[in-house]
Amino acid sequence: MGETMNDRPARPKHRDVAIIGAAVDEILPDVMGWLSEGRHDVDEVRQQLIRCADDDAYRFASNLDSRCYWFPDADLVEILGGFSTYSAREKAVKEWVSAHAITVPYAVGDTVTLRGQAARIVDIRPETAEIVAQPVVPDDKNYGTTGGWVHPAEDARSCEVPA
Repeated sequence: MGETMNDRPARPKHRDVAIIGAAVDEILPDVMGWLSEGRHDVDEVRQQLIRCADDDAYRFASNLDSRCYWFPDADLVEILGGFSTYSAREKAVKEWVSAHAITVPYAVGDTVTLRGQAARIVDIRPETAEIVAQPVVPDDKNYGTTGGWVHPAEDARSCEVPA
Protein backbone atom coordinates (compact mmCIF):
# COMPACT_ATOMS: atom_id res chain seq x y z
CA MET A 1 0.00 0.00 0.00
CA GLY A 2 1.26 3.50 -0.82
CA GLU A 3 2.50 5.94 1.78
CA THR A 4 0.61 9.03 2.85
CA MET A 5 1.96 12.41 1.83
CA ASN A 6 3.26 13.03 5.35
CA ASP A 7 5.21 9.74 5.43
CA ARG A 8 7.33 10.24 2.33
CA PRO A 9 10.04 12.64 1.26
CA ALA A 10 9.06 15.45 -1.08
CA ARG A 11 8.81 14.92 -4.83
CA PRO A 12 12.16 15.60 -6.56
CA LYS A 13 12.31 19.07 -8.12
CA HIS A 14 14.39 20.59 -10.93
CA ARG A 15 16.39 22.75 -8.51
CA ASP A 16 17.26 19.96 -6.02
CA VAL A 17 21.03 19.68 -5.63
CA ALA A 18 20.91 15.96 -6.47
CA ILE A 19 19.04 16.69 -9.72
CA ILE A 20 21.43 19.49 -10.65
CA GLY A 21 24.36 17.20 -9.82
CA ALA A 22 23.02 14.44 -12.07
CA ALA A 23 22.53 16.97 -14.90
CA VAL A 24 26.06 18.33 -14.36
CA ASP A 25 27.39 14.76 -14.56
CA GLU A 26 25.99 14.56 -18.11
CA ILE A 27 28.10 17.51 -19.32
CA LEU A 28 31.10 17.02 -17.03
CA PRO A 29 33.19 14.91 -19.46
CA ASP A 30 32.85 17.58 -22.16
CA VAL A 31 33.66 20.36 -19.69
CA MET A 32 36.74 18.46 -18.54
CA GLY A 33 37.76 18.12 -22.19
CA TRP A 34 37.35 21.87 -22.63
CA LEU A 35 39.53 22.41 -19.54
CA SER A 36 42.20 20.03 -20.86
CA GLU A 37 44.96 22.65 -20.93
CA GLY A 38 45.72 22.32 -17.24
CA ARG A 39 45.34 20.13 -14.25
CA HIS A 40 41.85 20.35 -12.83
CA ASP A 41 40.32 18.33 -10.04
CA VAL A 42 37.14 16.76 -11.40
CA ASP A 43 35.36 16.99 -8.02
CA GLU A 44 36.17 20.69 -7.69
CA VAL A 45 35.02 21.35 -11.26
CA ARG A 46 31.80 19.42 -10.58
CA GLN A 47 31.08 21.48 -7.44
CA GLN A 48 31.71 24.73 -9.32
CA LEU A 49 29.36 23.64 -12.09
CA ILE A 50 26.66 22.74 -9.55
CA ARG A 51 27.09 26.08 -7.78
CA CYS A 52 26.86 28.07 -11.03
CA ALA A 53 24.28 25.98 -12.91
CA ASP A 54 21.63 27.80 -14.91
CA ASP A 55 19.22 26.66 -17.62
CA ASP A 56 20.51 29.48 -19.84
CA ALA A 57 23.97 28.54 -21.15
CA TYR A 58 25.14 32.14 -21.38
CA ARG A 59 24.14 32.87 -17.76
CA PHE A 60 25.73 29.56 -16.70
CA ALA A 61 29.01 30.65 -18.34
CA SER A 62 28.68 34.13 -16.85
CA ASN A 63 28.20 32.60 -13.39
CA LEU A 64 31.36 30.53 -13.86
CA ASP A 65 33.21 33.69 -14.90
CA SER A 66 32.06 35.87 -11.99
CA ARG A 67 31.97 33.27 -9.21
CA CYS A 68 34.80 30.90 -10.10
CA TYR A 69 37.07 33.03 -12.33
CA TRP A 70 36.70 30.83 -15.39
CA PHE A 71 37.27 32.31 -18.83
CA PRO A 72 34.33 30.94 -20.85
CA ASP A 73 34.30 31.03 -24.62
CA ALA A 74 31.77 30.05 -27.28
CA ASP A 75 32.85 26.40 -27.08
CA LEU A 76 32.10 26.24 -23.37
CA VAL A 77 28.77 28.01 -23.83
CA GLU A 78 27.86 25.36 -26.40
CA ILE A 79 28.78 22.59 -23.94
CA LEU A 80 26.78 24.28 -21.18
CA GLY A 81 23.84 24.43 -23.58
CA GLY A 82 23.59 20.66 -23.10
CA PHE A 83 22.82 21.10 -19.39
CA SER A 84 19.27 20.02 -18.62
CA THR A 85 17.64 18.93 -15.40
CA TYR A 86 14.64 17.45 -17.24
CA SER A 87 15.98 13.91 -17.73
CA ALA A 88 17.57 13.76 -14.29
CA ARG A 89 14.36 14.94 -12.60
CA GLU A 90 12.22 12.57 -14.65
CA LYS A 91 14.40 9.61 -13.65
CA ALA A 92 14.43 10.67 -9.98
CA VAL A 93 10.64 11.13 -9.93
CA LYS A 94 10.10 7.65 -11.42
CA GLU A 95 12.40 6.17 -8.78
CA TRP A 96 10.62 8.18 -6.06
CA VAL A 97 7.18 6.95 -7.24
CA SER A 98 8.39 3.36 -7.33
CA ALA A 99 10.24 3.49 -3.99
CA HIS A 100 7.22 4.89 -2.17
CA ALA A 101 4.53 2.93 -4.05
CA ILE A 102 2.76 6.16 -4.96
CA THR A 103 -0.46 5.83 -6.87
CA VAL A 104 -2.66 8.49 -8.44
CA PRO A 105 -5.95 8.58 -6.50
CA TYR A 106 -7.91 9.91 -9.48
CA ALA A 107 -9.24 8.54 -12.76
CA VAL A 108 -9.55 10.02 -16.22
CA GLY A 109 -12.76 12.07 -16.24
CA ASP A 110 -12.54 13.09 -12.56
CA THR A 111 -12.88 16.78 -11.78
CA VAL A 112 -10.28 18.32 -9.50
CA THR A 113 -9.19 21.76 -8.39
CA LEU A 114 -5.91 22.95 -9.92
CA ARG A 115 -4.63 26.49 -10.27
CA GLY A 116 -7.61 27.65 -8.26
CA GLN A 117 -10.21 26.36 -10.70
CA ALA A 118 -12.05 23.21 -11.67
CA ALA A 119 -10.26 20.99 -14.18
CA ARG A 120 -11.12 17.65 -15.75
CA ILE A 121 -8.45 14.93 -15.84
CA VAL A 122 -7.80 13.78 -19.42
CA ASP A 123 -4.68 11.66 -18.87
CA ILE A 124 -2.74 10.06 -16.03
CA ARG A 125 0.99 9.37 -15.96
CA PRO A 126 1.30 6.67 -13.31
CA GLU A 127 5.10 6.29 -13.63
CA THR A 128 5.55 9.90 -12.47
CA ALA A 129 2.29 10.24 -10.47
CA GLU A 130 1.22 13.18 -12.62
CA ILE A 131 -2.13 14.11 -14.06
CA VAL A 132 -2.97 16.03 -17.21
CA ALA A 133 -6.06 18.19 -16.82
CA GLN A 134 -8.01 20.75 -18.81
CA PRO A 135 -10.00 23.60 -17.29
CA VAL A 136 -13.74 22.94 -17.04
CA VAL A 137 -14.42 26.55 -18.03
CA PRO A 138 -12.76 26.99 -21.45
CA ASP A 139 -9.74 29.31 -21.46
CA ASP A 140 -9.50 29.81 -25.23
CA LYS A 141 -6.65 27.34 -25.60
CA ASN A 142 -6.76 24.22 -27.72
CA TYR A 143 -5.42 21.31 -25.66
CA GLY A 144 -6.64 18.52 -27.92
CA THR A 145 -8.11 15.40 -26.34
CA THR A 146 -5.24 14.48 -23.98
CA GLY A 147 -3.26 17.71 -23.66
CA GLY A 148 -3.50 20.22 -20.88
CA TRP A 149 -1.86 21.22 -17.63
CA VAL A 150 0.57 18.66 -16.27
CA HIS A 151 0.63 18.62 -12.47
CA PRO A 152 1.83 16.32 -9.72
CA ALA A 153 -1.21 14.37 -8.53
CA GLU A 154 -0.66 15.65 -5.00
CA ASP A 155 -1.36 19.22 -6.20
CA ALA A 156 -4.94 18.32 -7.15
CA ARG A 157 -7.93 18.37 -4.83
CA SER A 158 -11.22 16.60 -5.51
CA CYS A 159 -14.11 18.89 -6.31
CA GLU A 160 -17.69 18.79 -7.52
CA VAL A 161 -18.72 20.62 -10.64
CA PRO A 162 -22.23 22.11 -10.48
CA ALA A 163 -24.48 20.82 -13.24
